[in-house]
Amino acid sequence: SLNNAQRQFALLKSQASDAGLLNKNIGTLISEKAQNIASYLGVIGSMSFAITKARDLYTSILQIDTAMTSLQKVTDGTDSTYKVFFNDAINMAEKLHGKISDVIDATAEWAKLGYSIPDATKLAELNLLYKNVGDVDVATGTKDMVSVMKAYKIEANNMITVLDKYNDVSNKFSISMAGIGEGMRRSASAMKLAGNDINDTLGLLVAGNNVIQDPAVVGTFLKTASMRIRGANGIPTKLRNELEADGFDMDGLLDSATQVQAKLSKLTNGQVNIMLNPNTFKKTYDILSDISNVWDKITDRNKAEIVEIIGGNEPHLALYVQKCA
Repeated sequence: SLNNAQRQFALLKSQASDAGLLNKNIGTLISEKAQNIASYLGVIGSMSFAITKARDLYTSILQIDTAMTSLQKVTDGTDSTYKVFFNDAINMAEKLHGKISDVIDATAEWAKLGYSIPDATKLAELNLLYKNVGDVDVATGTKDMVSVMKAYKIEANNMITVLDKYNDVSNKFSISMAGIGEGMRRSASAMKLAGNDINDTLGLLVAGNNVIQDPAVVGTFLKTASMRIRGANGIPTKLRNELEADGFDMDGLLDSATQVQAKLSKLTNGQVNIMLNPNTFKKTYDILSDISNVWDKITDRNKAEIVEIIGGNEPHLALYVQKCA
């Protein structure tokens, strides 16, 4: 009964407070919710964490308190700020059919990266949407989103357009949102440096996955190829160190773009040029497309050399170029 639920809620909250499990601010907020228990239970009842037993309520209170404590450690909001945020977190959890603690945890993850509470809250909402639609856990989703935002300088307000792209592509092609996120995480930084916009990278990722059926492998290949085309001297030191730490294939890497250009031109009978002009590379998308256009016209030996120049020991490059670029 409602009266029994009220008594259980009051008892558990009292026990949690006595044990020091609720900080003062959150305890106050929960007390305010308890004053209108019928309404509060109505909200909870519509959410996926539906609290139907006393122990579930107690666990949820602990999760919420832990999450809020973590958020407060990485932000400098006022009591008023946290009260507004907490109410927003309840509404967001209801809207997304999730847990209040998940909303708070996701917000804290973004706050750790330097985002303000308002921006972190927006990104947390997108994180949870990504989780629901793409079946991606919050921690992985954060990494996926951060990599693309940093590479393509995407503001928090505009990240929804990226997830819309992911969703649209996953609905049209044989690749999941989780797969897109992983492939983009592995390749976005290098691909952006190599002149490819987000649509170029998505296009190459989807095309490669249609053949290889492994977004992680395709993402790694795109990162590898986009950098090897530039030659060792064309890769910024910081990025090269990061690539080497990630297992970047250095075998057969030519020293300069001039060497890469000379070799690829010779191997393709003068049909492939990696430069737009003496100072500007073509983007990876166009280079792979040019190679694909002449692939059937060159010898197997030349194909093998092209594979080594661009992909090192990457075993999927020949198939990729032949069928995807």
